[in-house]
Parts: sequence; C-alpha cells; structure tokens
Amino acid sequence: MKTEQLNNSIETLTPSTAQKDKILHKLLLQKQLEEQFAAQRNLGTSTRKKLKLTATAAALALGLLAGGIALIGTSKQPSFSMVAYAAGIEEPRVASPDEIRIEMADDAQIELPFGMLKRNQAIPQDDGSTTYNTYIEGNSYFTISGKGIKSVTYTSKLGELLYIDTIMQNQDPSYIKAKANSKTATGFNVMLLPSYRPYEQIGNKVTADYYEELGDKSFGVEWRPWYVSMKMAEDITVNPADFPQENITVTVTFTNGKTAVKNLLLSFESDGTLIAKVIERK
Repeated sequence: MKTEQLNNSIETLTPSTAQKDKILHKLLLQKQLEEQFAAQRNLGTSTRKKLKLTATAAALALGLLAGGIALIGTSKQPSFSMVAYAAGIEEPRVASPDEIRIEMADDAQIELPFGMLKRNQAIPQDDGSTTYNTYIEGNSYFTISGKGIKSVTYTSKLGELLYIDTIMQNQDPSYIKAKANSKTATGFNVMLLPSYRPYEQIGNKVTADYYEELGDKSFGVEWRPWYVSMKMAEDITVNPADFPQENITVTVTFTNGKTAVKNLLLSFESDGTLIAKVIERK
C-alpha cells in the first residue's frame, strides 16, 4: 500500500512557478559558492569544508527535484482490457461451471460464441400482418479487467444497456421479499419485482463501480440491440449484416484519478453471428 501511495504521489508531482524560481535561485547560489570557494583557497580548512558542504546540499536538492520531474515524464499510463462472459449464467454476473471467459485484444476482430441473432417462428397479427420471433441467443455480458480501476461508464450509440448492481440488489428489501416468494412456472423461476429498482440502470449510458468481492464482474453490462431485433421481427427480408455498426464508448476511471477510453464496436454477419472489435482511444 505504501509503495502504491508513493507512486501516486510521484505521478501527481508537478513543479509550480515558485519551485522553478527556487531551482534557478539554487543554481545561482551554487555558482556563487563555487566562485567563493575558488577565491578563498587560502582560508582555513574548516571554512572550506563549510562552503563545500553548502554547495553539495544545494546540488543534492536540485538532483532530488529533477529526479521527481523525470519520473513524472516516464510514469506509465494505466490501461485495461475488454472481456466477455458467455453462456451458463443463471444470475447476472454470477459464474457457473460452464461459463466462458473471452479476452478481447485491442484491434482484433473477434467472432463471439454468443449473441447470435435468431429469427424463426412467424406470428400472425390481428391486423393481418405477420411478425417473426427474433431474439439474441444465449446469456452474455461485457466487462473490463485491469488494476486500480475505480469505475467504468459505458455509452451506447444505438442499443440499450443494462447494469445490475448485484451487491445493492441482494440488500434491497423488495428484491429479498420477491425472491423469497418466487414461484416456479413451466420450468422457470418467476419473480414479481417492483417497477422501481434502485440497483438497476437501463439506457444508453450506465456506470458501474468496483466491488472487491466481485472482481471484474463488478463492471458487467448487458447489451440489448433492439434496433436490430425489432426491424428483423417486422421484415423477413432484412439482412443482419446491413445494420449500422454499434459503437459503445468505454470510459474507465482509475483510483489515482486518471482515465482511459476504448471503443467496443459490434456488428452482425448475414447469418446473425456477432462480431466484436476493440479500439483503444489514443
């Protein structure tokens, strides 16, 4: 902890105008001392030692300050990586034995093993039209991984995002009551939840905070591309590959106050396969 605090202190060290003036003053002082030392070679040994000690102290102070400034210039920018979890998730961001963790390297195009668009059953409507059952196959979510992360904000350009704070959820009285009174119907666990759920964020922008007990699953967010599935449900001729590319901006705030940004690009192939690419913002 002390090492981390020292590193953070060094990274935030910035010389002020007063410090710069002090550096210049000490340089001039050192020069004057050297000249005095040279001019007074015939003085006693004790006097010469005092002058030498003063000059050395000034040089040492300058060296320490210059060293701090050099460290500022070479401090490493914090970073993070994108991760996807797929399949076998019974509850949001709770791992099950068959869960798959997918590392998403920057600038690499990845074919994800989840999120395939499916369109199958035709559903006749009262007005004589027909819609088609369209859905995203498989449970999945995106998250981030890295050291010293405080929070992350996701901003979707086209789709909808869902973030559930599971720590807050498990402490919410309404959720606890609904879970206790849940019933099983046709193989599914049915829970009657209130319309207002303080532990949920839904929309094009959500923010997740870090919990030590959850690790990188603290930042898990689900992506809902309604702009795709609704169009496909209305028109059987629509090709998933023709939809515009989704762009999710991922902004990470670190415990030292610094930030880093990446963009998660999502698109579909003609057969509905979900393709992802991560771009680092320079």
